[in-house]
Amino acid sequence: MGQLTPLIVAFAAGLVLVPAMRAVARARGVVAAPRPDRWHRAPTALLGGIAIWAAVLAGLATAQWPDAGAAAHDPVWRLLLGGTILCALGALDDVLDVKPATKVVAQLVAAAIAVRAGYQVHCFGRPILDLGASFLWIVVITNAVNLLDNMDGLAAGVVLIGAAYLGGTPAGAAQAGGTALALALVGSLAAFLVFNRNPASIFMGDSGSMFIGFTLAALALARTHASTVLSFVAVPAATLLVPILDTALVAATRLLRGRSIAEGGRDHASHRLVMLGLSEREAVAVLWLLAVIAGASAIVTRYLSYRLGIGLLPVLILGFGLLGVYLSRLSFVADAGATPGAPRVPLALELTYRRRVLEVLLDFVLIVGCWYLAHGLHGDFRFPAPARARFEGTLPLVVASTMLAFFAHGVYRGVWTWVGVHDLLKYVRACASSAVVAGLAILLVAGRGACPGSVLAIFGLLMAVGVGGTRLSFRLLDEAFGRRRPGRPVVVVGAGSGGDLAVRELLRNRDLGRRVIGFIDDDPLSHGRLIHGHPVLGGTDALDRLLAARRFEEIVVSPRSMSPEGLARLRAFSARSAVPLRFFRVELSDRGAPEAA
Repeated sequence: MGQLTPLIVAFAAGLVLVPAMRAVARARGVVAAPRPDRWHRAPTALLGGIAIWAAVLAGLATAQWPDAGAAAHDPVWRLLLGGTILCALGALDDVLDVKPATKVVAQLVAAAIAVRAGYQVHCFGRPILDLGASFLWIVVITNAVNLLDNMDGLAAGVVLIGAAYLGGTPAGAAQAGGTALALALVGSLAAFLVFNRNPASIFMGDSGSMFIGFTLAALALARTHASTVLSFVAVPAATLLVPILDTALVAATRLLRGRSIAEGGRDHASHRLVMLGLSEREAVAVLWLLAVIAGASAIVTRYLSYRLGIGLLPVLILGFGLLGVYLSRLSFVADAGATPGAPRVPLALELTYRRRVLEVLLDFVLIVGCWYLAHGLHGDFRFPAPARARFEGTLPLVVASTMLAFFAHGVYRGVWTWVGVHDLLKYVRACASSAVVAGLAILLVAGRGACPGSVLAIFGLLMAVGVGGTRLSFRLLDEAFGRRRPGRPVVVVGAGSGGDLAVRELLRNRDLGRRVIGFIDDDPLSHGRLIHGHPVLGGTDALDRLLAARRFEEIVVSPRSMSPEGLARLRAFSARSAVPLRFFRVELSDRGAPEAA
């Protein structure tokens, strides 16, 4: 079995230990009862974290070291000691309530053990800063995983993916223990997921979430030799972007609503995805996929091409950031833990007053990233000294030129949710102008030959894709989640411009509580076509058959002229099937206008 022995042994041990601890927890009454601020619906056993810890220990005990001396002195045992302290305290918290301050003290003690064993940040060049960052990283990630444990299989799956990256990448003899621990963690979590997948029969509790969060945070430090803050963000931080995203989202939105960050709630990223129409399993799968993407970017940076990974880092961070802002737009009205008199607003609304500043900052990151990628693509990401000097010397000119071009073309006047073809054409013109203006500025300041024309062309193309993609992101997410959103299933009559208008409103306005399943149209040439991803099912003469097949509960008639025969068939069908008709109207009216004095 070789190197995979810890994984296999931990998995086998977990398959025995997890149901055993489930039985113990049920017999002792150590269960999580359903609560309004929790997601589960039935009493569920706790203490799964003890089984995870024991399975990891069993797997690590079978690891192969180069020699007996290496096994005895490997720092992984001290790391496991810190994890054991947190597991024991978490188990105590699962049975009794432990104060948050006590948990933080224990986390700092465990972090001190890990830092003393050599699991440290090495990117500031000053020991005091590196030590402070090491403590902060371990404590923050430990609590981030604890917060992430809010839906069946979520925390276990995300940490499993991160541990698989750490255990599956090449390591030297000095990291043999860390590799074995990562693989043992993968095996134990895989066994735990057998019983923790939706619907879960056991939870890991704080004993598990703090143990696996602490272990993964420390192991991520062991695998990086980052010499700068940027390289630290590109490898260990990228590996754990999902818990970081969830923690940032929860912290920001709760602070704005006057709630405590530490208390439980149903406002995490996973819960918001369910509110948008995904099932619990689909929401967890989406976050697992994001964890895979983040881990893959770290692998690219660490083992394939550092320079390419650094270039892709802004894309990854912007993508996660935009998803977080999009999810923050969902407001939570019933906040029992909110401070009296505190504002109850979604993050996006609070940021509306600063939206233009955020757009400018976003574009600044895009400009720097695209200029870097343009140079990298031009030179196969080799970046010799002349290319690096050219990138650094021309970057200020490119930033200034692009910002001026964007302001001149009115890039910052639009609203992202309503971006259309006209806006996209404006973005393309602005990005093309930015490349031209940047080229002229470089020519005037640095002289001929300071920057190849191909770099400017690549930059313009990358900026057009980046600016258009970011501005379209909210609209695309609205339409994608609008199809999955729970609501009353309806069919829309009219596959023309009126139907298009009606469906757009039904998809974007979740307050209407409707879910479009298709179109009805009497034009046989339109049958079978897709409009906004919804099929044209048939004509008004096939309503009885379509009702039996599709089970729609309402008919929405779009604002278009209908033949008297078609309207009569609709009314007759509504009368005999009890399926109500609703008429979508768009009108200009002077009703309600103030009377002249």
